[in-house]
Amino acid sequence: MSAGVTTSLTVWFAPMVNSDIKTTLPIQAMTGRIDFPLVCRTMKTELVFSSSSTSNPRRGPPGGSNVDCCFGQVLFGESETCVLSITNSGALPAQFKLESTDPNNEMLPMLTVEPSEGEFKAHTTSKIEFRFRPQAMGSYAAIFVLSHG
Repeated sequence: MSAGVTTSLTVWFAPMVNSDIKTTLPIQAMTGRIDFPLVCRTMKTELVFSSSSTSNPRRGPPGGSNVDCCFGQVLFGESETCVLSITNSGALPAQFKLESTDPNNEMLPMLTVEPSEGEFKAHTTSKIEFRFRPQAMGSYAAIFVLSHG
């Protein structure tokens, strides 16, 4: 092929392993070897968390991730809402379930969580709403675990 001329090349392959592939496709030209990058990625779930009470998003596991939903001072008889946004930038959807680490926590009857289970669809953002309506004066805290997979 002469310099400045272009052509199409179609590469077909059948993956034999369930892992990412990053390599090159070597082609010998008249001027020498040319390495074309070849990248094949497996589908993954890639979650990024942020809440309406924090400004910096956090990437999800590995290693775990804590995201705070701080309601601040809420008057008796009123309610406050905090929204947890979860963006799945990966191509693989994942089922999730949100559960309290302490089912006897005194805050739980004053807190509604919607939805507490569902699916993080691929390339979308899902929202989980926490609504706190205090029924007594005091300071409250609850810890939740989000399991997905």
